[in-house]
Amino acid sequence: MDPVSVAFEGGMYMRRVIAALCMTVVLVAWSGVSGNAAARRGITAKAPPGLTMTSFPQAKSWFKRMCDYLDSLQSFQFHASTVREVIFPKGGRIDQTYDTDVVVQRPNKLRVDFIKPNANRTVYYDGSNLTVYTPKMNLYGMVAVPPTIERMLDTVLDDYGIAFPLADLFRQNAYATAMKNVTMGIVVGPSIIDGVMCKQLAFQGRDFQFQVWVEDSPTPIPRRLVIIDQGVKGDPRFMATISKWSSNPAIDQSMFCFTPPPGAKRIQIIKQPTAGSSKKGYRR
Repeated sequence: MDPVSVAFEGGMYMRRVIAALCMTVVLVAWSGVSGNAAARRGITAKAPPGLTMTSFPQAKSWFKRMCDYLDSLQSFQFHASTVREVIFPKGGRIDQTYDTDVVVQRPNKLRVDFIKPNANRTVYYDGSNLTVYTPKMNLYGMVAVPPTIERMLDTVLDDYGIAFPLADLFRQNAYATAMKNVTMGIVVGPSIIDGVMCKQLAFQGRDFQFQVWVEDSPTPIPRRLVIIDQGVKGDPRFMATISKWSSNPAIDQSMFCFTPPPGAKRIQIIKQPTAGSSKKGYRR
């Protein structure tokens, strides 16, 4: 297949169309923001006035409560407004913003719509194939994948370097995955996200830090997720605020299946066997 050069992602030129398709899917599984440089080096600050930081066991208990609730759902959907920080090699940083709509049906259906100016794309998983489609270019790539969400996520990460945003939300037993390399954590205290009372949790890992705001209700869904990647120079951050959550909704099964529109061209998704990291434990 001939290389195709396209303008993409704020003027950056991608050498291959498939690189454009894949790179926009290479996003964090969790996302985050830190208050200052000291916080980026670890959770060491004292509680601000009016807040009471409680211990690691309480933080893990709240996080497990959220994960157990998500595990109990057969299907769910949500909207996420995200901010991804980009660090430039010679210094400086900018925030890239976009929206994401996610629909999950366990054990083997997933759809993710990325909404960006002039760069919308949709990822379909129907239990057999993963398809990445870019409407503006009318191009799509498709690969055969395993028949469960968890195995599909690991396969496309290990074989193609494709990582889904907020992927730990899609997995069963997300608690074990997320906590694998966590070394400490705290309950920062109560917080309000979009008018909803939440518990703010903060965790420190081997080379990452993440926070999650869990709705303080009988349905403890995540309302905001944050990560700081301390393994990358500049500690880039990523944040997702979650809204329009629906648990066990009625879902039209056709939304998980991709039918090429008229004139659509199929391109190859190129394997990148050294890119994957699913076996390294929770990072992003």
